[in-house]
Amino acid sequence: MKGNPAAQVATPTAPSAATNRGGDLRSRDAWMEECLERGDGMLDVSWLRRTWRELRMLPRTAVDVMTHGDLIPGILLVADGR
Repeated sequence: MKGNPAAQVATPTAPSAATNRGGDLRSRDAWMEECLERGDGMLDVSWLRRTWRELRMLPRTAVDVMTHGDLIPGILLVADGR
């Protein structure tokens, strides 16, 4: 692909379109806390909590977009050999 692949396939989303896509990260605090509690003993929860605190405070600089980062055949679109 030429250029920025993310820009070519980015699809704007509305925060209300799905409960787990888009929107302010801070609205996910309760879910993250549940995940961190469940991961205790399996993951470095202290590091993950510190990282979440930093990530959730990053400024929003663009509209929300949705992307699939897991390129498996079921979600990879191909046409004309591309």
